[in-house]
Amino acid sequence: MDKKRENITIPYKIEEAKIKNIYIRVKDGQVMVRCSPRVSKEYIEEVIYKKSAWINKKLAEYEKEKQAGNLEKMEILGNEYNVKIQYKQINKIDINVTDEVEISLPTQFENEEISTQLKTRIKDAIYKKVVFEETKLAMQKYGILTGLNPEKWRIRKINTAWGSCSSNKNITISSNLAKFDRQTIEYVVLHELTHLKYMNHSKEFWKMVESYMPNYKQIRKQLK
Repeated sequence: MDKKRENITIPYKIEEAKIKNIYIRVKDGQVMVRCSPRVSKEYIEEVIYKKSAWINKKLAEYEKEKQAGNLEKMEILGNEYNVKIQYKQINKIDINVTDEVEISLPTQFENEEISTQLKTRIKDAIYKKVVFEETKLAMQKYGILTGLNPEKWRIRKINTAWGSCSSNKNITISSNLAKFDRQTIEYVVLHELTHLKYMNHSKEFWKMVESYMPNYKQIRKQLK
């Protein structure tokens, strides 16, 4: 059924229920009207017309989220998260990961299709933030246990390795680890911290890793 007035067409579906009022919601790009079967079609369409600005706004927001394409869901720390995109009066991308991934974009993107380049930037920013927080915790945990701490550490998008430790005791962790679970990230951090003592993969190196993480071999298999 459609509501047409002043060249405005809004498709909608009716959900009949034993209620006194009429409720309108927009879910998955569909306008749903919940009301009593006694409510007339004319009254329903009158209500839809009055709320058409709000309805069209919600429909536009849904279309924007669809444009995010591969951002509708993301794999983080071994779990799949829903992605919610919203637009605010801000100057840069803001990301918050709770029970879902909330992405706030500057309003300048609101009337534009989200490009592949922007999608990549957003995903990279999410992964970097997640791995930074996890690495921070792991550095504290294994720094205390091993007594080893780098001069400094950082997160970068590395496609050729999961981590590295330089001769000047600087550690780099790959943001690509964001897809793996917490224990896997801890393993990589422990691995690089151990290089502060053994700059090789000698028996002593692996013996030290195993002393702090007995199941490291099983974890390591996930990274191959």
